[in-house]
Amino acid sequence: MTALYHLGLEVEPVSLQLDVPDGRGGTTRYGGLEPYLDVRGDSHGHVGLIADDHFIDVTASQYPEVARGGIRVVYGPTRGQSRQTLTQGGLIPVRTVDGNVIQYTVGTLGSADAVMAPMLKKNLEGLAQMAHNTLTGYAKALSSVPALLERVNTLTDPRHATFVRRVNEMTELELVRDEAGNWHTKPAAEVTDLDEVV
Repeated sequence: MTALYHLGLEVEPVSLQLDVPDGRGGTTRYGGLEPYLDVRGDSHGHVGLIADDHFIDVTASQYPEVARGGIRVVYGPTRGQSRQTLTQGGLIPVRTVDGNVIQYTVGTLGSADAVMAPMLKKNLEGLAQMAHNTLTGYAKALSSVPALLERVNTLTDPRHATFVRRVNEMTELELVRDEAGNWHTKPAAEVTDLDEVV
């Protein structure tokens, strides 16, 4: 979520309830529309994102029926219904690579706040570092593959301007890691043997 914000995209966390085929003709339900923290601070429920007219469940592979065949991020277009979903909730069926259909019930704007607000407050520094490393590494990866860079440059909608600019800036830069694990950009000509290139 934080990485997408830094790329200039509108993103909102929402609660999720998943009905997943169990392989025996039934379904298993995960998550819920009212996630909460218990007295120990452990979170219960499940959270995803509505971002850039897409639905994203980054941690879907924590559920064994979804993870069959490997780690997966579940995502798909909201087909112009993002605003309606955020105000009214909604149902989003998503077909996985193995052909199963996960039925997502999506909560409204603010439905994930009970778990997201404390988590963000508690882990702000670590999340900021992870978001920085994620978006910097992602932009560098896209800039390093000509076909992907070409595709990025076809994005002309103003909402993608920051993303396109970040990716193009990376074509002349290298990623180096400092002692704390933070990734930094450096002009390729200035990279020395002392730098740990990512």
